[in-house]
Amino acid sequence: MIRYNDHWMLKAGSMIMILGILGCASEKTNYTSALNVSTTMGKQVRIKRYMEHDIFCAPSMPTIIVTTLPAHGTFSTRQETGPAGVTRVGSVDCSGRILPGLALYYTPEPGFRGSDQMKYTVGITGRALHDSAAITVK
Repeated sequence: MIRYNDHWMLKAGSMIMILGILGCASEKTNYTSALNVSTTMGKQVRIKRYMEHDIFCAPSMPTIIVTTLPAHGTFSTRQETGPAGVTRVGSVDCSGRILPGLALYYTPEPGFRGSDQMKYTVGITGRALHDSAAITVK
């Protein structure tokens, strides 16, 4: 499930269904990050994988809310399992443990070369990570 502006959407194949309008969760602290990724024409690229866990490293799934859609491509999310990295929001360090997470991907439009961007918010344990991605398609 993904969220775009104030709408929850369920992505099923290439179809997105709007499930309803919901209010935003309260935010304790804002964290911001700008990511730069590159890909070649027609090739999907992973922007980032996000993980959420408690103080015992027990996993839970974060949410991704897209606030600005990419102009020359599409985004998708998928659940992936892998090693945890350094914690960004001040939780216990679970580095190296294998945990499930939610990855954000970008696919450029057919024939597109150039720059694209998107903005999104990741909800992790009551906090909001306001991230943006600048994508270069070669």
